[in-house]
Amino acid sequence: MLNLLIRKMLLVSVVILSRKYPYPTDVWHPNARILLDILDTFRECDIRAERAVLFDAIFRIVIDEYQRHIFYRGRMDVVVEKLRQSNWLSRSTEAIPYWKAEKVQAVPIGDIWGKIPTLDLLTALGEKRIK
Repeated sequence: MLNLLIRKMLLVSVVILSRKYPYPTDVWHPNARILLDILDTFRECDIRAERAVLFDAIFRIVIDEYQRHIFYRGRMDVVVEKLRQSNWLSRSTEAIPYWKAEKVQAVPIGDIWGKIPTLDLLTALGEKRIK
């Protein structure tokens, strides 16, 4: 019960904090524009209103910090580079709760970017899969 209260307080705090950031209309950095396109996808597909407000707030902060501060931009770029180099799996084939998009086939994210050879999902998980 306490965890739920803490989580709700965190969510409200993020939404309130995001109002201090400008709405991302003057987006000049190419990667920030990609983030803005991803935000548009969230707006189209997320059908749970209270979470849609949260993701809107998160993207508002992330887009502004990304394009205005090399400190955060550099760190986010490192995360993206590491994801490209890894065997990070895309979303599962199960339907995402409260999401309007169609189901997708799970593949390692490196395959999407062409950085690693195609791997069978079970092979990628190997013996480490949870039983």
